[in-house]
Amino acid sequence: MEVIEGDGGVGTIVKLIFPPGTPGGYFKEIFRIMDDEKQVKETETIEGGYKDLGFDVYRIRFEIIAKDAESAIIRSTIKYEIDDTKAELVSLVTTKPLQTMAEEIGKYVSEKKSAV
Repeated sequence: MEVIEGDGGVGTIVKLIFPPGTPGGYFKEIFRIMDDEKQVKETETIEGGYKDLGFDVYRIRFEIIAKDAESAIIRSTIKYEIDDTKAELVSLVTTKPLQTMAEEIGKYVSEKKSAV
């Protein structure tokens, strides 16, 4: 991930490059919502990725919902807008990358907790 502009808060633009062989190559996203109190982050793709495929808007929202002192839920939401003539592209939208990311975050937190 490369920070193109900003300090990590709302308005920050980052570029993410996919591993070699992954369709799409890269995308840039802007942080639209960063609310530490509510534990919500929302980003919008502004270049590459789904934008290059024909989506007008593609947003991802993450909410961390504490269950108790030892666990939490990551709620991921994908919102998109696409022209009706490109409806076949909707089948490309999947939460699988978000699931993988949530699993990796869980592993990271567990490892950090065991190291303490």
